[in-house]
Amino acid sequence: MEIFTEKLDDLPLINGLLDKLDIVNQIDNIYPRPKNWKGLSIGCVVHIWLIYLLSSCDHRLSYVEDWVCDHFVVLSTITNWELRREDFCDDKLGLILEYLSSGSSWNNFLSNFAKKEIQVYDLDTDIFRIDATIGKSFKKVIDGGLFQMGNSKHFRSDLAQFKMMLATLDPLPSG
Repeated sequence: MEIFTEKLDDLPLINGLLDKLDIVNQIDNIYPRPKNWKGLSIGCVVHIWLIYLLSSCDHRLSYVEDWVCDHFVVLSTITNWELRREDFCDDKLGLILEYLSSGSSWNNFLSNFAKKEIQVYDLDTDIFRIDATIGKSFKKVIDGGLFQMGNSKHFRSDLAQFKMMLATLDPLPSG
């Protein structure tokens, strides 16, 4: 009996979020499977590919196949799909990128996705609370760019900074 260890990391969490977004069905409804296509549907491949992108913070195609092999048991278990190594080779992922970017299908996908996932509310209030915070970075400072030098709350005046604003609805009754 051979025992091996495979780390779960954030894979089940990301998979659950992508399941809620229904990425597989949304892609497969807009992009039909090409005639000579074998293996997982395009939506399923993109689903696993997004797990890779979000988990590893790496967008390179050439690493996906090995990553899937390294996480094969976890990915097979959480998706309940029959995974094949060749579904994630960089050539097939490149074909998917070309297929997704062709014609007006991408706009149809984005429109359908936005209709399902983005919600707009008519907020009947005139008062918002604004809170600012500053983050630091090792980014290069460019005149007029997002990252600038300034007084540092973090005692690191040598690092570029950026300011973020958070707006929240005022919970207090007006008047």
